[in-house]
Amino acid sequence: MTGKINFLSALITHFSNQPISFVDFDTSFSSYVQNNVLHFSLNTLSNLKIILPLAENIHSIFNNIMNSLSNNSILIIDSLNGLIDFLNISNLEKSKNPNILHIKNRSKDKSAGYHSLVILFLLLKKIENKRIPIIVTSYRPYEILKNMMNELLTNKDYKPNHFFKISELVLLLEFIEKDNKTGLTLLKKNVSDLININEKNSQVFQPYSRWYYYNFFRL
Repeated sequence: MTGKINFLSALITHFSNQPISFVDFDTSFSSYVQNNVLHFSLNTLSNLKIILPLAENIHSIFNNIMNSLSNNSILIIDSLNGLIDFLNISNLEKSKNPNILHIKNRSKDKSAGYHSLVILFLLLKKIENKRIPIIVTSYRPYEILKNMMNELLTNKDYKPNHFFKISELVLLLEFIEKDNKTGLTLLKKNVSDLININEKNSQVFQPYSRWYYYNFFRL
């Protein structure tokens, strides 16, 4: 079982008393659930709703999600890569439709990656007053994550980091499979706004907080 599945399984079990909407783009999590590989079943988690989207209904799904989330909900999108793939398929289908007026200058069209960030931005704006956590998984090699951290340290405008275009604060997670531990650090766009996050009451962002490691399976 992958580290991502382990982490999501532990997260869902720990917050099983809260409504959880799980949008499963790559269907891997659903497959594990249906084959009883995980430590729970859908029968024991009445608050878990797994959504299997189709390319043609992707936009209506997010509209329904935004209208149904309550104050104690959790939204999981698995994964950002899958969302981008679905948007690429949707855009391809639209380009084949003769009834759609095509823009001559295609270079001005926005990419699926851009559309995915717009969707996440709209979700964040819709629920910002409810403070509903949104968990978005993304497949990225460790080297790419290290490069992202270097960009934060060397670029004061944070322009290379697309997540900072939609949120002031980003939580970066890293799962260490051999120890069943999840590492996390906070990334913040405005480093002048210092946040107290550790037990020693120090207020530092460099521009990210210190790393914390937890074993969610022991909670």
